[in-house]
Amino acid sequence: MQKLLKHIRDTVLSGLLLLIPAFVLIVLIQKLYNMMTGVGSKIADTLGIKTVGGIGAASIATSLVLVAIFYGCGLLVKVAFVTSFKDWLEENLLQYIPGYLSYKSKMEDKLGNRTEPRKPVLAKINNGWRPAFLVNRQEGNNVVFVPQSPETDIGEIWVLQDQDVKETGIEEKVFKAILQKHGKGLIVEGNI
Repeated sequence: MQKLLKHIRDTVLSGLLLLIPAFVLIVLIQKLYNMMTGVGSKIADTLGIKTVGGIGAASIATSLVLVAIFYGCGLLVKVAFVTSFKDWLEENLLQYIPGYLSYKSKMEDKLGNRTEPRKPVLAKINNGWRPAFLVNRQEGNNVVFVPQSPETDIGEIWVLQDQDVKETGIEEKVFKAILQKHGKGLIVEGNI
């Protein structure tokens, strides 16, 4: 009974930590939309349009204004000063928001913005081989990320010597899928 209650408590807390950043993002976008509603209404009034296809012209204009703002911000990211400010903001403030770094990593994965792919390897830890990703290799030392299965963005970082790291030859996407299936398909003829 204690295990069940602990499992329920841990699962509820994990769900809460998952929802808080998503909820904050939704609230921020909603507040921004409400702030821009006045601008959208003025644009619709200026154009003399009340509705478009049964949808209020003010709502459409507000949505277009928001898209333009996001597009403009996307252009600003390409400016070095803005990028350095964003990096400073993430390092000094945003990293303390629960789950922010995890969501950022997942978003970068989905958008394909990761600077370099992680190489799937097997890491020898405590006399056993564990699936991992090679993060960095330098002077006989290897930094590897050992993910928890099935969640491939949560895990541990280890520094291992060359003899304790073995490349798998499996593509990162396939390797992640194998980990999400709790390792099924990891040891197949030709893979390892």
